[in-house]
Amino acid sequence: MGYQKASAHYFQLAGVTSRPDSKDTLDELALLPGVSSPSTPLRYNDVIQLIDVQRPYYALFDMAQLSNAAKPTVRGYFLKESRRHEENGDPISGSELGRHSAIMGSVACALANPVKEKHYYLAFGAKSERIQGGGQERSYELDDEQADLIHALDQSSRSGGLFKGVAECTLFRRGMAKAVITIFHWGTSGTYEVYGRFEITYAVFTSEAFLKTVPPLPHGYAAPSAFPPKGRAGDRSMTSCSPYVDPVSIVETPELHTGDTRTGELRFLDASKAAGHFPLLPALPVSVLGSNALKCVSFFEGIENYRVLNCKLKFSKLVWLGQTVRFCASRMGENAYRITFKVGEEQVGSMEVVLDV
Repeated sequence: MGYQKASAHYFQLAGVTSRPDSKDTLDELALLPGVSSPSTPLRYNDVIQLIDVQRPYYALFDMAQLSNAAKPTVRGYFLKESRRHEENGDPISGSELGRHSAIMGSVACALANPVKEKHYYLAFGAKSERIQGGGQERSYELDDEQADLIHALDQSSRSGGLFKGVAECTLFRRGMAKAVITIFHWGTSGTYEVYGRFEITYAVFTSEAFLKTVPPLPHGYAAPSAFPPKGRAGDRSMTSCSPYVDPVSIVETPELHTGDTRTGELRFLDASKAAGHFPLLPALPVSVLGSNALKCVSFFEGIENYRVLNCKLKFSKLVWLGQTVRFCASRMGENAYRITFKVGEEQVGSMEVVLDV
């Protein structure tokens, strides 16, 4: 289902008869019954003044700042989007959870930033934990009519589940920020159940400082010499269908395999595959790299299906348009793996995972 068509479908399910302008579609999902009224609404057009992540990579709705929290804290909702993941029985992949969590955390950190201008929040370190049989959050119970609506959303072709995230900025200082994000899943018990937790560390750049880090991009694609005025997005941020429904995938390189390693590579040649992620400066999202790192692990025999129990990510550099990233997965122990990411001979990141196979 196309990106705009999917949004229209949710409006129909929610009984919203007058469809707003398409650019505000996800904001208006706050009209869904059972989605609590925000303490202080955070509309999409306000958020993109603070972070350079736009639709379709930004897919949160009913975002709000919680006014009674001790530290800058936001709450938002999202639906499963990707149709492809290998994780055993889970309603959503860990990498897709990481995508939404990182965005939500960056918004919380942007609220903590005393300079209310656009900054770049680069997730260079992250830890995640899958919470088995997490507790329930009774304050968000829905009545039967509202539960029927959520069930309809769950059954739609684009959504395999409804999730809520709460992100708290735990540290902000010049050039660095940290956030803790707790994810809840709308469960069969009629409540939001604790599903997972992320701790993410960000490097924080001003627009001018970030622009200096961009390498020469491929011929025919020129990075802008200046950023567009506030509230205006470049043409490259617009797409009729989200590429994250079927994200770009690694290609196995079996000729480089050894007994304890598996390898693959990903050539980032199409800027539309990173639509909305730094729209004018195409860099491959960390969530896409993480997803393909797990795909590299699946090249080992017996790892066709699995569940990620916990994960640690570290990155030192972004992967830019025109670059090829090479993955190498190694066994660290029983169901434990380490994956490195290289561009040329330079290692730009690593990931450690423990799986339930």
